[in-house]
Amino acid sequence: MGHETYTRKRRAFAQMLALLAMVCAALAPSPLPTHAVAARATWSWPTGHPVPVVRAFDPPDMPWLAGHRGVDLDVPVGSIVVAPAEGRVVHAGDLAGRGVLSIEHMGPLGAIRSTYEPVKATVVVGQMVSRGQQVAVVEEGHSPGALHWGAKTSRTHYVDPLRMLAPKVVLKPWEGSLGGVSAAFTGARRMAASTRAEPDPVRERVQARGCACR
Repeated sequence: MGHETYTRKRRAFAQMLALLAMVCAALAPSPLPTHAVAARATWSWPTGHPVPVVRAFDPPDMPWLAGHRGVDLDVPVGSIVVAPAEGRVVHAGDLAGRGVLSIEHMGPLGAIRSTYEPVKATVVVGQMVSRGQQVAVVEEGHSPGALHWGAKTSRTHYVDPLRMLAPKVVLKPWEGSLGGVSAAFTGARRMAASTRAEPDPVRERVQARGCACR
């Protein structure tokens, strides 16, 4: 193999590697665009604004064991409780000597029931409530200065209500994404064309003399 042929093949190989790297970079996931927007939170705080959590969610390993099936929020007695989302009141009254309010919220994955205690309900069973609407007032009876807030999807399956506050990210179409990939492939085709073997002047001179070189 002649030196010029070897050099030409090395150059073509390097160009193909550069081509491959460029196409892979165009197709690889890009960092989150700045125009990504956070969708509206699923639920809002039942206090109307964020407050300290004095006791976190700590469910038991088994439904019949003791645990903390909700969170305790640091709010004083007499504070207003609002609905975290649209729903229907399914319980409003005393339960085991304590005022309890429960609201059923319908979501994409089914119903979730939120519960608040100790409270004095300002709504009645069967009433539809909207997000942010006053539904109760905090009473005495729980740990000092705390509102217990629970959430469950079934009789025994409890979930952390704070997780319902987490927003979800919705990505809007990025006009430059497809254009960037298209440009990459256009450049790839051009580069591929440029990697075709260049004429070998020595080979051409030999062939012109009637020698079929292979």
